[in-house]
Amino acid sequence: MKDKDNFIYKYKDIIEKDEHILIVSEWLNGFQPIQKNRENLPQFFSFLAEFNKQNIVKENFTSMYAYGNHFGTIDDLVNWEINYHKKYFQEIIENIEILDTLNYLKNGLACVILEDMNTGNLFITDDGKYKYIDMDWIINGLNLYQFEKIDYFGFEERQNYNINAEAKECYIAYFETLGIKKEEANNQIRAFELLQVLRTNTCLIYHGDNSYNKEEIKNRIKIVIGHKYFM
Repeated sequence: MKDKDNFIYKYKDIIEKDEHILIVSEWLNGFQPIQKNRENLPQFFSFLAEFNKQNIVKENFTSMYAYGNHFGTIDDLVNWEINYHKKYFQEIIENIEILDTLNYLKNGLACVILEDMNTGNLFITDDGKYKYIDMDWIINGLNLYQFEKIDYFGFEERQNYNINAEAKECYIAYFETLGIKKEEANNQIRAFELLQVLRTNTCLIYHGDNSYNKEEIKNRIKIVIGHKYFM
């Protein structure tokens, strides 16, 4: 893993005893952009893009949504997830445009990713250094999967660990740093925002959640597909 900006806060030691594992890092002084200082969130995504560019990988891809499965290519990873969700959405809405949109995920970057980019895992030290402090989901994966905590449309109940009002600026900071043209960036963002809706749909149906509303899911799908410009 390359980290020229020292963005990733490394662990100092790992202690194993009686089937327990204790992960140790040095204490940091500073703040997290949770309740306050959320104007700093776009800068985290700019650093994230730089980190991804440094760490291009070619194999062994996975995701927190892959349930322990690993894949040889990004296309295989994306196809697996599309097929997993397909059986849950194909009965509620025509899927041709959905599949066309999701295929833009395959244009993303195959790299080392930080898949749990929520505000609680971000830290700014007293001397102004930006740090990512949770290593549990640092994996070989698809860069777009790092947007899981961005709630661009405000579909979900507002939580401090999610990124709502700052979503557009975070997208802009990330893709401009990555050097992706706006048209392609918008297509990739739309694909991931749609995937987010389908993940919610699958979860609610699978768990038999009483809050499931088929018409609401259909409306969300139409909103995402119809939204042309995210940045």
